[in-house]
Amino acid sequence: MWHGGTTFGRFTGGPFIITSYDYDVAIDEFGFPHNPKYTRSAELHAVLHKFESYLLGNEPSTPIILGPNQNATVYGGNSSLVFLSNVDGDNSYTVHFNGNSYSLAAWSVQILFNNEVVYDTSLSSASSTTTPSPVVTIPTGVYFKETVGIWNQSLALFDSIPLEQIDTTNDTSDYLWNVQKVVIPSGGATLVLENTNDLARVFIDGNFIGGGRGPTITVTIPANYTGTHELEILTITVGLVNYALHMEAYSRGLGSVTLGSQNITQGHWAFIPGTQGENLKVYTDKGSSLVKWSSGWPNNSGLTWYKSTFSLPSDPANSLGWAIDMLGLTKDLVWVNSL
Repeated sequence: MWHGGTTFGRFTGGPFIITSYDYDVAIDEFGFPHNPKYTRSAELHAVLHKFESYLLGNEPSTPIILGPNQNATVYGGNSSLVFLSNVDGDNSYTVHFNGNSYSLAAWSVQILFNNEVVYDTSLSSASSTTTPSPVVTIPTGVYFKETVGIWNQSLALFDSIPLEQIDTTNDTSDYLWNVQKVVIPSGGATLVLENTNDLARVFIDGNFIGGGRGPTITVTIPANYTGTHELEILTITVGLVNYALHMEAYSRGLGSVTLGSQNITQGHWAFIPGTQGENLKVYTDKGSSLVKWSSGWPNNSGLTWYKSTFSLPSDPANSLGWAIDMLGLTKDLVWVNSL
């Protein structure tokens, strides 16, 4: 495989499979040459193409033993195309073939034509390094905090048990809010979510309490939340299963919910698909104007939209484009110019 690319948007197999389809290939997921592999692979292909008549017009010889882990494979006679190989992964070895000596690096192959080396896998050519592109720092901009829970009553759904997430969101969002009034016993309680996938974030009265990765998630609710409170659980999908038998049987969202000794799976649940920012499309000019943005970029701030503007310098040497380094983010979606 020369170029794997990127699985954009929410279309990635899963759960928990990264969006990169790179696999250390010659052209990385951003379209940049991945050297030395790119250049060396191109040079190898050029050699194979140049001597294709020998490869396709002759049967390979029976391997000629040149050492304990070294051999030669000949196409078209000893004076034609020859592959010398050293499969010893640790040691180099000097072999003798057709009256000549050849030094083979560990785990390498040399291709000879008329006894001259035309390709050596152990060598790097002068052009096999890539000049890194300039780094463009995206300046700190503004942020918008998501509303926790039912952010629009007119869009809320209601049921006595948790709803299956993909059906409820119509597969248009990775997020589903699950909200219910609960009575927390004196001294606090342990909230246990079972058969819950893929992730969940738990809030009480809009305050973040904890979360985790399914299928079983346990969160301790502090003693200061004794009494009647609103329990808000954000369930999150992280990639959807797009292969394997009976995909239709896979379920996402909340399963059973236990608060202390009380099973609250059945109750008065309210749901709202997606987040407020997704609904308003705050990544567009029109949607961005519908919410109040604050200055700065707070760290470790969940459920937050970040916005900034940046300029790319005119760089003729960088003809392949640019990539955004997302290192440091966890579960996130990114838009550039509303796309």
